[in-house]
Order: sequence, then structure tokens, then C-alpha cells
Amino acid sequence: MPNQFNHDTQEEVGLEVHQFWPLVRIRCSPDLLFFLCSMYTPICLPDYRRPLPPCRSVCERAKRGCSPLMSQYGFEWPERMSCENLPALGDETLCMDQNSSESTTTAPYVPKPTPKPRPRPHAPPLLGCERQCSCREPLVPTKRDFYSRSSRISTAHLPNCAQPCRQPYFSAEEHAFTAFWIGLWSSLCFVSTLTIVATFLIDMERFIYPERPIIFLATCYLFVSLGYIIRLVAGHERVACSISDPPHILYDTTGPALCTLVFLLIYFFGMASSICLDLVREDAGHLEEVSIADLPVLDAEEYRSSVHVQ
Repeated sequence: MPNQFNHDTQEEVGLEVHQFWPLVRIRCSPDLLFFLCSMYTPICLPDYRRPLPPCRSVCERAKRGCSPLMSQYGFEWPERMSCENLPALGDETLCMDQNSSESTTTAPYVPKPTPKPRPRPHAPPLLGCERQCSCREPLVPTKRDFYSRSSRISTAHLPNCAQPCRQPYFSAEEHAFTAFWIGLWSSLCFVSTLTIVATFLIDMERFIYPERPIIFLATCYLFVSLGYIIRLVAGHERVACSISDPPHILYDTTGPALCTLVFLLIYFFGMASSICLDLVREDAGHLEEVSIADLPVLDAEEYRSSVHVQ
């Protein structure tokens, strides 16, 4: 789990695969049960991290035996289980074929007259394809004596199972590019906002309302970029990973000081910058509402008194 149909739990698989139970009961094809199990509950191998679908020949044999019977009742072979989408046996993509001495499907099955219906027991949700879940690689099992809240850590409903420190879904090149991209923009943001704040500190009377909120906004982004820079300089492992062996992502608030510092800089000043940005937009809207008619009008006497004659 999850399978190619985006089912996350075995209960979801059981609800959908149960519609094929009549075909399995009448054995329209000896390959149907194996085909359904391999499609809905794919096998997981410890040393093979890629999907392992059934071979195209398995699908064709199951379809050859069951598709004519489905057509008699107005049903078509599901498009999502099209045999053309599966790899052929012997291709570069590894696939599964049924290892059985029984004869495969050679001709469509012609059912006998249906006897008087009897109440049938409820079918098992996975048609005998149940698999026990465990915390295996790349997930990291946590230790109770190391983590005070290990019982609260769970991944996919597995207790005492944490995410790894480095996500295996991205390659080393993608991690390096992401670090470079974040470091580049955070450095540019730090230099530009530091220039704005330094200019303000040199001559504070120069920036009055409504320019003053822009200084506050630049200050917030200065500390946000500082948080990203600290994380890049210190390293991902020192900031976000535990000290256990093997390491995993931190789940507790009592982590190292660097983790708390980076969180406060990015989260607190990120929220403060959003508030400052809303205030700047609101002030800009008020300034646009001011028209020429709202400005004070000077009469001739006030104008002459305000003009300094050389």
C-alpha cells in the first residue's frame, strides 16, 4: 500500500475488489484470482523498491476467460486494468507470472444453469491476499527508551514508526539543487533587506508614514532569510534530525536549540511579514481614496502669505 489505484488501506481495496467475487466463485479463469491480488495488493520486496505489476500474459488469460461472460450481462473489461498497460514477460520491466501447474485459460467458460440462490457468506475483503504491515525501510522504528513520546509517533497507522531523516523519494542531485536554490534566494533576500534596514537606521527621520510599514516588512523578511541561511550553514541533519541510530525526523518540541531557532525565525517572522503586508495593502487602498477635492484650498490672502518674495 498504496497501490496503483491510489488505495491507502486494505479496507478500500476490499470494497472495490469485492465486485469481482462472483467471477472468482464461478472460476471463469484460473488466473483471475492471481491477477486481482497482484493488481490490488502488489507484493513488496525488501531489495526491490519499484512497482512489481503482473505480466501482460496473466491479464490476457484472465480477460480471455472472463470477458465473454461479463459481456453477456452488459459489463466490459475495466479500462483501468487494460492489458496493454502491463509489461510483457521478458521485457526490461520486471513483472509477475503465475507459477502453477494448472492449465491456463484456453477458452471462454460457459456457466451451468444457476441453481436456486442460497445465502452466501460475506467474502473476505482481500480474497486471501492479506499482508501484515510492519515498520520497514525506508521508515525508521523508534525506541521507547529514547523518545518520551514514541507511542504518539506513527506513520500510516503504524505506531513507533517515524519518517527517515532524508526522504528516499528524491535523489541526491535533487536535494543538492533544492539546497542551492533556497540558499541563492535567501542570500539575495538577506542582502537586499539588510540594505533597507541599514539605510533606515542611518537616517530614521527620512522614512515616515506611509513608508515606515515597508521597513517593518523588510525587517521580517530579513529574519526569515536568516533562518534559511542558518539551516543551510548548520546542515539538515543538525537542525531537523534526531541523534538516534538510525536518525529520523524530529517529532518533539524538546529538540536541539538550532531546530527551535530556525522554527521561530521562519514561522514567527513569516507570519509577522504577512500581517505587515496586509497593513501596507490596506494603507495603499486608503491613499487611493484621497481625491483632490479632499485637499485644503488656500485663498488668495493665505497664498500670498505663504509665498516668500525674494
